[in-house]
Amino acid sequence: RRRRSEQDEDVYAEALLGVAMEGDGVDGGDDDATTSTSHATHALDVLAFKRLSAMMNTYENNVETYGIARQIVVITAGGDTRAFRLPFPIGTAIFECADAEVHTKVAATLKAVGAKPSRGCSHRRIPVDITREDVNYGDLEDRLERSGYQPDVRSIWIVQDVHAWSHARLSSFLAESADLMTIGSDIILDASGMACTDDIARREFAANGVLAESIRIPPDDGREPIRLFLGFKQRVSAKEVQYYREQIIAAEDEADEDGFED
Repeated sequence: RRRRSEQDEDVYAEALLGVAMEGDGVDGGDDDATTSTSHATHALDVLAFKRLSAMMNTYENNVETYGIARQIVVITAGGDTRAFRLPFPIGTAIFECADAEVHTKVAATLKAVGAKPSRGCSHRRIPVDITREDVNYGDLEDRLERSGYQPDVRSIWIVQDVHAWSHARLSSFLAESADLMTIGSDIILDASGMACTDDIARREFAANGVLAESIRIPPDDGREPIRLFLGFKQRVSAKEVQYYREQIIAAEDEADEDGFED
């Protein structure tokens, strides 16, 4: 409900709001204080598309895409409509993480209004609610990889509805998500309600190989202040490091078998 306010053109959010007001609870909870505002959502979308354009210009060189060329990971409390309302380019896979029950209700509602992702894109629902404090480390990696997420393909992570996170929860999430982001990937996080300072948050990003900057949008005409973090991954993912190590070991073993060790 909070994210739907002051938006005029998101027909899919309108459909979800209608179901929520009927009591089906597709909005993922009644605590509006933990949900990002519509203004924060718009800011996240603008930054995500700027970074997506920069990523494509830097790494893709206008080569026609076959399969998955880039990935979008969306972390919210549920009921997100980005995969259907934003014009993602061909070759983009959108992984939306939210509670399984919320996914089921939202999918049925959006199907009823004819919602479909952009041509040449895929939308994959990941049944894990990362916005909670009690998520186990490893759940995100496991569920994403089961759905076809590739740690060696560049990604943009959009994280919101996490205002209630403690410093420890932010640290745990950054450690896990950074291990799944290859060099050249980006993360955009709405930290408007978090208690930790900018310096502390930036140190947590840096500890995981992510160079982050704080973006603050002051309040205006009743709009609440917005604080975002925009991070750039500076090193390869832990998965890639493991893969390269395994390839080196395999090559050494093969050389030993062929008698090249001398």
